[in-house]
Amino acid sequence: MAIDTHIRLDFDKSVIDMVVFDIVGKQSGPTMLVTGGVDGDEYAGMEACHRLRKAYAGRNFSGRLIIIPVVNVPGFTNGTSINPIDGNYPKLVGLGHARGTSSERLMHWVVSTYARHADAWIDLHGGSLTEELVPFLWVYRTGVKKIDQRNTTLCAVSPLPTVLVEKAGWFAKAGLLARKGCWYVVVEAGQLGRRDAKSISHHVRVVQSIVGLLGMDPVKLKYQKFPVTPLSRVQYATAPFPSLWTPMVHAGDKVIKNQELGVLCGADGTIIQSLLSKERGVVLWNMISMSVKPGCILAAVGFRK
Repeated sequence: MAIDTHIRLDFDKSVIDMVVFDIVGKQSGPTMLVTGGVDGDEYAGMEACHRLRKAYAGRNFSGRLIIIPVVNVPGFTNGTSINPIDGNYPKLVGLGHARGTSSERLMHWVVSTYARHADAWIDLHGGSLTEELVPFLWVYRTGVKKIDQRNTTLCAVSPLPTVLVEKAGWFAKAGLLARKGCWYVVVEAGQLGRRDAKSISHHVRVVQSIVGLLGMDPVKLKYQKFPVTPLSRVQYATAPFPSLWTPMVHAGDKVIKNQELGVLCGADGTIIQSLLSKERGVVLWNMISMSVKPGCILAAVGFRK
């Protein structure tokens, strides 16, 4: 049974109208939350949410599948990653706060209403309108044995060849949720805001793999012929000052230590600083926009141990 609900969230100065697809299987089982559009201009994950709704409505599966295709509705409406009401990225406010900013309240609502009561939360992301990105699966070492074992199995059946297994801090979202019994997984696919068929398929296939892994649907899990050696650390190359950015690499490129990732220039085009790779790794995503602000992540390079 599928129930499509329109919910109005009134956060003092901001009102957010959200759509939630709530699909209950024919047998009892785990609860999974799937979200898209936490960044408001990452469209492949949003499209995948609608595909998943069609795939599982009326399907004979066990448990409950809750799908929110667009979380950051204000950002989606304005064609931007951030929530324009408070200028924050909802993905960066952790579990949120009931009395915080618009983004903090939004994420607190998602977590308190759904995630804290779910067995898994699959968060679909990708490259924004100004980001190149290589598809990858992003999971976390949490120290919670059950969750970490699931991550190991997921890496073995993931349809994405690039996997990042990053250590979750004690107060990080993935760690806090794991200690509440919720498995948090990020899927990254799609770039430059596109919703191409391949990227949408990446999102759908990962969610279907997790549905099978949790025993919600008796799908046959396909283990990779050659085990993936996951990335374990990330270098975030950021802009230290307002400048003009020229990237020298693209998402998916393999880089060596001290390789130039890009250069920062002044308004007259004079090179002020080069950003270098700290080790040998692979570019997971990079910014292609020209004008950048301090603190803006311009490239992310994943490293193995």
